[in-house]
Amino acid sequence: MSNFRGLIRPVAFVLGIVFLALSGVPLLLFPLVFVALVPLIWLWESSSSYGRAFLWAFSAGIIFYLIHLYWIPEMITDVPVQRWLLWLGMSLLVLYQALWWGLAGISARWTRNAPLWLKAPAFAAAWTLLEYLRCHMGDLSFTWATLWAPSLGDALLASTAGLWGPFGISFAIALLNALLYGAARSKRWPPLAWAAGILVLIHLAALIPNGTRRVGTLRVAVIQPNILLEYTWGEVERAYESLAKELEGKGVQIVVLPESAFPGPLRYSAKAQSLSALIAKRAGAPVLMASWDKEGGRYYNTVFLVNSDGKPTGRYDKVLLVPFGEHYPFHERIPKGLLKKVDIGVGDYSRGGRVKPISAGSVLLGPYICYESLFPDIARAQALSGAHVLFNLTNDGWFGTSLGPTEHFHLGRLRAPETGRFLVRAGKTGVSAIVDQRGRVVQKIGLFERGVIVADVPLVEGLTLYTIFGDWPAALSALILALALGYTLLAQRHKKEGDR
Repeated sequence: MSNFRGLIRPVAFVLGIVFLALSGVPLLLFPLVFVALVPLIWLWESSSSYGRAFLWAFSAGIIFYLIHLYWIPEMITDVPVQRWLLWLGMSLLVLYQALWWGLAGISARWTRNAPLWLKAPAFAAAWTLLEYLRCHMGDLSFTWATLWAPSLGDALLASTAGLWGPFGISFAIALLNALLYGAARSKRWPPLAWAAGILVLIHLAALIPNGTRRVGTLRVAVIQPNILLEYTWGEVERAYESLAKELEGKGVQIVVLPESAFPGPLRYSAKAQSLSALIAKRAGAPVLMASWDKEGGRYYNTVFLVNSDGKPTGRYDKVLLVPFGEHYPFHERIPKGLLKKVDIGVGDYSRGGRVKPISAGSVLLGPYICYESLFPDIARAQALSGAHVLFNLTNDGWFGTSLGPTEHFHLGRLRAPETGRFLVRAGKTGVSAIVDQRGRVVQKIGLFERGVIVADVPLVEGLTLYTIFGDWPAALSALILALALGYTLLAQRHKKEGDR
């Protein structure tokens, strides 16, 4: 029996990690996320000290993030890269993300003696606030492998993002786990009933009108050329010319190409202008595409709306740049000589200005590029500025056949229910898709496939509660933690006075 007891903690450790991993991308076995934290909460809360709670949680975080980020050292690049730097980068990223889990472990240990009515919301608030903070740390922000990600397997739960955004979903999931843990620990039914009631209410909340209305449709064509990083202009031209033929006579109103659609920059390449004009003429519609651009001595990653002459009529410059991909974080503090020696193919792009839609006649298009799809702020800003439909142009060919492109696609789907807009995604090698207001995939072209999507996409006006108020669950979490801290301090004070 003593040997069995010695295995309880390692088993709880493994179960929590396995359940969380299975509930997320790519399997999205979402029911598991409602119990995945239960063994981990027990493990952290029952630790003999804060240090042990931190170490258990930190170790779990390391393994969990290794599962999600193992592919980074094998990324495909178009420049010679010192692979040990990619291994080092992945290791540092995993350790950094695991630190946030360590803090969550401390929070569970902190409330171990509190009543369940306080313990459960306090843990949920701590988890939510920590998740919010790690997603809002400037160049250190990271939204990969969040607690809200498994909700994408449950259309009803995902659609509640229009009410409270991703962090509201994380709060609900963490709260349910804490209540189930309380029920198991106390062996009483009320916490279980509370958890069941909350689960039902959350799904019923999906039936609340989201504050938006449809005002028409836009016939959209998405081209996925499936062009890898090593290609020639001839290969690019043949791929696009072949796919553009499929659009003739389809009544398309806009054609969407992916990020890095052509080898050359649109405004400075005659070939790029000629090819975009050819696509526009065959489709009988303007082309929305992404290309690097230079203006005023600065480089930008830009979405252009291009007419049948191959000339841009509107643009959006990428605001959130990929750290160590499109720019060096804290580069002003790093010696230039060191930057030249440590070459990992980092670009030197500048951030765009205000997030704003591109006008295509009476329709406002809300574009954003690649990495920006991982953060709610850009899509929300587009909706606030009046965008009728969202467009995510991306190039995930760098990830190869790893889990990276799939997770990137799924995480970006939540931008649709958050804003109440339909989402059109164009990937150079996939995934390209149409996503509806509940985050469901309506049409899709898979990874490393060549093809075209033609769809009538609803145009939407109005604002969801989340679009208006933003991440209010994070503020609520901070308030709950402040109240929990105040209650704990008062309880300790009364206890000391009673002991005198």
